[in-house]
Amino acid sequence: MKFTSVLYGLFLVIVLITYWNIKQSKFRLWTIIISSIVFYASWDVQYIPLMVVLTFINFRLGLEIAENSASNNYSKKNNNNQNSDQDIKNIEADWNPNRLKILALGICLNVGLLLVFKYSTILSQWILRWDITLENASFKLGIPLGISFFTFENIAYLIDVYRGVPPADNLLKFASYKLFFPKLISGPITRYHQTSWQFDQTKINHIHMRTEGLWLIARGAVKKG
Repeated sequence: MKFTSVLYGLFLVIVLITYWNIKQSKFRLWTIIISSIVFYASWDVQYIPLMVVLTFINFRLGLEIAENSASNNYSKKNNNNQNSDQDIKNIEADWNPNRLKILALGICLNVGLLLVFKYSTILSQWILRWDITLENASFKLGIPLGISFFTFENIAYLIDVYRGVPPADNLLKFASYKLFFPKLISGPITRYHQTSWQFDQTKINHIHMRTEGLWLIARGAVKKG
């Protein structure tokens, strides 16, 4: 489903009409998620489970990074009336290493998976050359469409949370941000904290906002064409 195709135009119209006529934020988020999955399936259906699982994993990693912040740990101690001076010192000494370990785990996971797909052919040739009976064999993983954008956006999100940006606390909202189909396969890389507020809007009160949105979509389609 190319961005400049008639099929995509019809798909976009259906999504927009559906989205604009839904009042509840939760169902709007589901509209974005389902439409994004349908869009990606039109390109490469086999990697949809991978994208969904990666979305969930990075959502959880973001929460874990925030959970291990010094301020959060101190707040827990304070609420339980257990905040001794030694507790505070221990928290301040441990919070950064814990968060850094989780961040490193997230970066390694995302980058490692990207490298597996990018260099699977080279790796398989290196392995198979040691076995004469398999010297003509080949092994290659197809590269998921948009995996580079998807991966680096995950890393940017985890780094933002590590630096103190509030993490996503709603899986539906985070999935809508990650799987949002207009940017899913070709970017650009966006920041969650800069876009998440838009998912909370239940009404578009001004007709000029819709008109401007349609104009931007049309202009983008012309540029891609």
